[in-house]
Amino acid sequence: VMLHTIIVALGVAGGIHVINAFHRFHQTQDAEAALQHALSLVVRPGFYAMLTTAAGFGSLMFSNVTPVFQLGLFAAVGIVLAWLISISVVPVLLHLLCRRDVKGGLVTEESSPLVWPNLDRCCGGA
Repeated sequence: VMLHTIIVALGVAGGIHVINAFHRFHQTQDAEAALQHALSLVVRPGFYAMLTTAAGFGSLMFSNVTPVFQLGLFAAVGIVLAWLISISVVPVLLHLLCRRDVKGGLVTEESSPLVWPNLDRCCGGA
């Protein structure tokens, strides 16, 4: 019952780290450079966090109790998949939805058919 909650919470946390780093770099860089910097900042620590959490849940697979074994297996696999999504899908969505170009030291908005009015707040606008 609680497995999906744990996996979603850890997946969202990984995505938030990517988004936060992206916004920090996106203030002075275009989206592509900001994503490269953001991913270079969060991939290694996120990988180690995912690895230790998956190993912790994976240790439950040494149990002889079938439900505990299954919890360990599915939690470990789910955490790995959640991390992979947070470093692959989240950056793609950020790149598509939060386009800006740095021109002459100023950040200017680029028109995009994918951007709707309230997205500007999400992407760091006023």
